[in-house]
Amino acid sequence: MNGYSTRKELQRKYGVHKSARAGPRVSGKLITGFSDHLTDMFDGAAEIIIQGVTAAGDKFRPSDWAERLCGMMSVFGEDRQLSYSPYLKPVIIAGTICVVVDRRLEGMDTAAYKFLMSFACDNELEMRPGRMALRPEPVT
Repeated sequence: MNGYSTRKELQRKYGVHKSARAGPRVSGKLITGFSDHLTDMFDGAAEIIIQGVTAAGDKFRPSDWAERLCGMMSVFGEDRQLSYSPYLKPVIIAGTICVVVDRRLEGMDTAAYKFLMSFACDNELEMRPGRMALRPEPVT
């Protein structure tokens, strides 16, 4: 699959099974390091790209899923305008709707990072490594 990771690949490689109610499991036992497996898979990448394509190759619906997902971490600025978090951005790459997750989010808000990774795995969305270096900080 050209380096893409899906839920089935994670299950095959790490024996991880998802339970909708209690979180990720290995052999029936709840684990807390599920994102550690993803961290290992995307080692060296500064970003993870969640693509709007399922493991079956279908377009993920609804079409505004990326904006909704990124909207959960958006904030109102001093200018009273809503803006996306610098750690989570909706983008279109080669015609595919994607969400770029900055790996620094894992250290800043572990729960949000785990939610995003679980969202991608639960919906069997393809993921791939993004940029290997951090984006430059915007000049304000």
